[in-house]
Amino acid sequence: GILAAIAIGLPLTSNFDNDPHYVLDEFTAHWWRVMLGFIAVPATLGLICFTCICNSNTPHELVAASNVGDAAVIMGRIMQAESHLTKEVEDKVVEIMHATEESRDLHQVSLTSAIQDSFYRRALLIGYTLAALQQLSGINVITSTSNELFFNAGLSAARVTQVSTGMACANVLMSWGCSSLVGNLGRRPLLMYGLLIMALGAAPVGILRLLADNFHWSFLSKQVIGWVSVASSVIFVLSFAVSLGPVVWLYLSEIYPVEIRGKALGMCGVINWLSSFGIVFFAKFLNVTTSFNVFAGVCMVGFAFSWAYVIETKGTSIEDSPLTPRSGRSGSNLIRSISSSSLVDPTEIRSKVRQSSSSPDLKAKYKIKDMATPDRGGPPP
Repeated sequence: GILAAIAIGLPLTSNFDNDPHYVLDEFTAHWWRVMLGFIAVPATLGLICFTCICNSNTPHELVAASNVGDAAVIMGRIMQAESHLTKEVEDKVVEIMHATEESRDLHQVSLTSAIQDSFYRRALLIGYTLAALQQLSGINVITSTSNELFFNAGLSAARVTQVSTGMACANVLMSWGCSSLVGNLGRRPLLMYGLLIMALGAAPVGILRLLADNFHWSFLSKQVIGWVSVASSVIFVLSFAVSLGPVVWLYLSEIYPVEIRGKALGMCGVINWLSSFGIVFFAKFLNVTTSFNVFAGVCMVGFAFSWAYVIETKGTSIEDSPLTPRSGRSGSNLIRSISSSSLVDPTEIRSKVRQSSSSPDLKAKYKIKDMATPDRGGPPP
């Protein structure tokens, strides 16, 4: 989206000198209207995608609505299994059903009550902090002022546009590669070292500008500081693209149990937007030197926080997060003790999954080619 916005803005002329008497040329006077109207295109495509193409509910929602067969089919697609009748898919749906049964009586748990409970508190505080850190790192401020930094480095208006476009292209490529990195390296290392590199990227700008302003060292010319600012901004943005940007939301989606997941993620979104508003508003009262020093300090705090408190979730189940393990639910004061007789028997759950997944109606509905039941050591009950 950022790359598309930059590409659409390439034909525009820029007023880098902040001339109050600057007059738009004829093309620019009309093209900005096209830019504002273009946002309707991705919005329309998203509407079509989510209503006509990707219009399936999640397996968790389907299980909660007792549509176990549909949940198995969707889970098979997610897991890229040969059939929705494989044992791996069945085990995952059974796990979701167990979690759904356990949380069925806990839908009234509020975030206020949850944060006072030792079982939920740590996950909530970690999530809130990461959501805030993503914006307090200063990413929106740096990306919005990058053109000014590049222009102060001595680049021409045309060169500034080229550098900004190149940075956006690199951002897309780094984000694309993050999907494999997060699976191989894990969430915690990407968060830690991404924040560390972001801090190391922002610090030189603030330190060199501070030295130049206070000690007037001759070798710290405006052009030298400008090119350092360019390099630092690129390093900062690219590091964000493979760490704090995508990993935060992936991590948050993996650490909350089903009974508070929606509420907790909603609150993380609110905190994220409030942090974005606060840092952008606050940065208007700071100069470039102070801003970069503040952002470097925030990233270092984030690195220390990730090292001390973030627990790796790679390879774990979303229903059994290491921050809120099912084995620790008995220690929660909010979770009422549930006797074994009040829960569906595990054998009964597995039997229900097999029967629902084997329904002949699913073959016509989802056009599944392989409907043969895999060998599980005996016929399904």
